[in-house]
Amino acid sequence: LDHGTGGLPSQTWWGIAVSTTADAEGRFRLPARARSYPDFRIRALGRAPLVGHVKWPDARTDPFDLGDLVLLPGLALEGRVFDGEGLPMPGVRLHLDDEDCTSDDLGVFRFRDLGPGPHILRASAPRRDQIERRVTLLPGRDVLDFDLSFPAGREVAVEVRDASGAPVLGASVDVVDRRIWASTDVLGRAVVIVPP
Repeated sequence: LDHGTGGLPSQTWWGIAVSTTADAEGRFRLPARARSYPDFRIRALGRAPLVGHVKWPDARTDPFDLGDLVLLPGLALEGRVFDGEGLPMPGVRLHLDDEDCTSDDLGVFRFRDLGPGPHILRASAPRRDQIERRVTLLPGRDVLDFDLSFPAGREVAVEVRDASGAPVLGASVDVVDRRIWASTDVLGRAVVIVPP
């Protein structure tokens, strides 16, 4: 059900092995094999996802009614990503719950249709350590100014060559005990930024 206004038609219910779409009244029916999967997630445009667990009855009851499932209005999380010098960072990959996005040319990122409660936002960019921040969304309140800053660091250049001394293209350079990586260019060079 839509929060306070009635049924939500044409929304998809999905699980690991089954999915279905709600009818014009917001009702849906799952195939019998759904009983093998007790966890569910319901998503609808403009609504917070609803995640739950079904305790199927021991006896096979058809149909089994889950009752009214209420989807709250979705919340937004927006912000910008900056480097250690305060400059916007385009192309940063951000991950929140099961959603991903990439910061634009101004370092701006946007997530929509989120639920209230605590979330962990992860940001990763080539050559830099991944950062992680906790954000709590309150019901009815979007967060539109959540900025992330990668720490300033020191550039470390690495050159990779084969036994004959020729540069190696595409070699992976990883910093031990950090989530920092880079790939070598045509000259066999890679630069990583190591935080202090």
